[in-house]
Amino acid sequence: MHYDEFKPSDLNLILIAQNAKKFGIDFMSNPRTLELLFSKKQTKIAQPNLEALSHIFEVLDRIKQNSQLSNKP
Repeated sequence: MHYDEFKPSDLNLILIAQNAKKFGIDFMSNPRTLELLFSKKQTKIAQPNLEALSHIFEVLDRIKQNSQLSNKP
């Protein structure tokens, strides 16, 4: 095993881990754990589910727009 396998590659993850240590959050203070949590994962969504998700976001956007219009003085 080489050292590079354990070396965190993302500076943001290192900063998150350092801040977690400051606040006493042990779970988030391990950069390797953070790397696993934040790594990109391949996700496949079936077409019907993708359409349903799209519809949900359209409705949420309409709700947001309507609430912004009703809150104007």
